[in-house]
Amino acid sequence: LSEVLEDDEGVELFRNIIEESEQAEEFLPTLLSSIVNNNAKQNRTCRFLKCLRKDIFMKAFGLLIENIEANFRDCSSGHQILLIVAKDSITVIHKAIAESMEMDELPFTFDWELVLEFNLGLTKMKADVRVTEWNIEDLPFNDKKQFEKSLQGFIPESAPYEKRLKPDFDHLGIEREFPKIATHTRFIKGHEVLLEDGQYNDDQVNEAVYALLVNLSKLDTRNVQRYVKSKKEEILQAESNSELSALLLPIFMGIKDIPGQKNRFINVLKLFQVKIFTPAMLALRANIYADFPYKNVKDYWNIEIEVSARKKLYCKHYRREQAHDPDIYITFDWCLQLDFDKSISKFDVSYYITDWFFSNTVSHQSKSSLMPLLDPFIPEDIAYKQVWERPINNYSNLGYCIIRLAKRVKVIKEGSVLFNGLRRNDSQAVIDLMILLMECTLGKTECLLLQNEIKEFFGNEEDNPSLWIDYWKPGKGGMGTDDNRLTRLLKTTFDEILGPYQMQIRNDYYSKFPFVNDEQNWYTEINFTKKGTTVIYHRRSEISESYFSNQSYFRFDWFIQFEFHSPRFEKLLVSEKGILDLTFYEVESDDNEVMNDIKYEVQSILGASSSGSSYKSGITSISTNDLLDVCINNLHNNPMEVVINNEYFKNISIVTVLDCIKKSLETQYVGHLPDVLIPTISSKKKRKSRSSNSSRKRRSSSVKKSDDSNLLSPDTPKLHSEEAISSAEASMEESDQYLDEPIDDQVVDEPICDGSNLLVLEEANAIPTVTVDGSGFVLNRGNGE
Repeated sequence: LSEVLEDDEGVELFRNIIEESEQAEEFLPTLLSSIVNNNAKQNRTCRFLKCLRKDIFMKAFGLLIENIEANFRDCSSGHQILLIVAKDSITVIHKAIAESMEMDELPFTFDWELVLEFNLGLTKMKADVRVTEWNIEDLPFNDKKQFEKSLQGFIPESAPYEKRLKPDFDHLGIEREFPKIATHTRFIKGHEVLLEDGQYNDDQVNEAVYALLVNLSKLDTRNVQRYVKSKKEEILQAESNSELSALLLPIFMGIKDIPGQKNRFINVLKLFQVKIFTPAMLALRANIYADFPYKNVKDYWNIEIEVSARKKLYCKHYRREQAHDPDIYITFDWCLQLDFDKSISKFDVSYYITDWFFSNTVSHQSKSSLMPLLDPFIPEDIAYKQVWERPINNYSNLGYCIIRLAKRVKVIKEGSVLFNGLRRNDSQAVIDLMILLMECTLGKTECLLLQNEIKEFFGNEEDNPSLWIDYWKPGKGGMGTDDNRLTRLLKTTFDEILGPYQMQIRNDYYSKFPFVNDEQNWYTEINFTKKGTTVIYHRRSEISESYFSNQSYFRFDWFIQFEFHSPRFEKLLVSEKGILDLTFYEVESDDNEVMNDIKYEVQSILGASSSGSSYKSGITSISTNDLLDVCINNLHNNPMEVVINNEYFKNISIVTVLDCIKKSLETQYVGHLPDVLIPTISSKKKRKSRSSNSSRKRRSSSVKKSDDSNLLSPDTPKLHSEEAISSAEASMEESDQYLDEPIDDQVVDEPICDGSNLLVLEEANAIPTVTVDGSGFVLNRGNGE
């Protein structure tokens, strides 16, 4: 056991015990004594042995008794323990069987298991109790329904699918379905499409079957690949689908006898069965059908098999449903997705709606009644993908969007800023931007050709929006295609792709505090990272409608971030979004008490402040660098140290820590650090009233001028360091109750932020344990965290 767990200390300990034990009956007492005596050392084997304790098992069994509405008992004879040691985890599974205490009157049995998942050091554990099999066929109908209902909390979502993948080929009927689905299957390995859906037509079924089998066999050993290729003539010479089906079954059955095969090919073949998506189909039907009767579109079944660069397999089944009523043309597509591990044995399952369509004859009332039924099954990113997948010529104001983008976008590659639209005010900027994006997305040959063409196409009319529309029209002599990497990237920079999140924010907040988009405050960034990921970051600003009536108002900023993890820009991911900043502007004429109430409610709704006391004073933002200056200046004589429990580091003063952070921020490109929200001294921010002939002044002379490296426009107020110091002191005096509380010791054991913030901590073991003593000052990130 110690050898399996790679526990050298345990191996040495237990070998010594064996050598010292003269008789077998002496071994166990000596072993147990050693475990107790070595408990302080906590070697991995000793920690594992604790997982075998009966009280752990019985606690899980007690959980079943509390939740399952039936009388049952444990069958001790069925108890087994399974240990699985993987490259990055250790799993201990207790398997057991329970049976009815009244087998004569209410007969039932069920298999269940306690799953304990550990990291390699066996220091962190996740536990799960689940029911894997049950036999209730002999129960009365009502008892059966009640029993099944009480089991639901213990049945993994993957269980119904696992049940359908267990039988052998001769019980699944895959040989009958395989010829039908082979022409509608897409196979991707790495970033290469090896087989395309529709590549073979209905007259080429034999060729499609053989091509699909050859590609799937690449998942297994060379012996399996040779076996499939040896069946080529038999497959291609079959004269009908029924003859081909009869031929496939013995071929499938023969795979098990191939020396060295790893079951990967077998497990994937079992995915080509109609019954696999039945549980998802029933779940959708149970939630939608009663209010919207629909039926399956005949012969609409597509499969996509994708093998990632890390050898994980993703299987997607696509289906289409349509309204029963022939006079109402409504359809929706849905997908069953199975995400497998490298062994293609364990998987996670999900099902979701991918698309929907209403004909022009469908009333607004019908649409409004159907969408709430579909919404629970629509993933958050589907709406963005629908916008992104539209042809680029269907985007409104395409030419204007491209010209506007060049004035506000920043392009970064591997940490270096290559283009900054905020510093460009010339017509050539838009051409320079396009050429740069071509260099970052297209191949060298294609890029050189297009660079020469784009200059000739526009001449000196780079600012002509209609020419940019023509540039993407087929046959006009420009780009003329929607299927290239540049276009896929460019579509993520337009305002239309922000629409779903803008609507979500509006639906969530607008009814209580009406606001409008501030067209002058926006920013977009395209970042080509060293790891090959492309990040597209948008930041926008909203301002309350009270701004236009000479009243106190607020402004908040929000962001959304898209990512591509492949240089082909094929899959769009919505990686992060949220509200970043909230600032209040007050006029002296407004009622102070009323404004405090409004501020508190706005902060609660937007999640911009976690401190209940901070609303009592005005709130504004300060940049991270300025705030670090404030802290360093205030703490320059403070002897407090950061205690680092790591042999490679010495304890260092808190001032040194802050100084190191500040220097790191100055010397490295860090991305999008949100401004920090802090209370100000006064609850009033003077705002000059405006007349019809005077423009609004949003900043007083005491506010420091923002440079164009800021993420927002200069309209966003910042504080001088002196003012921020006073603000921080005032805030601390207001919040004495927090300063007297000790800060709990914290151990960082997972990544604490992503690439859009400060840094990515990838290796948990490389992070020191930090203990902070004394008073603390909590800074709100600005999005509720």
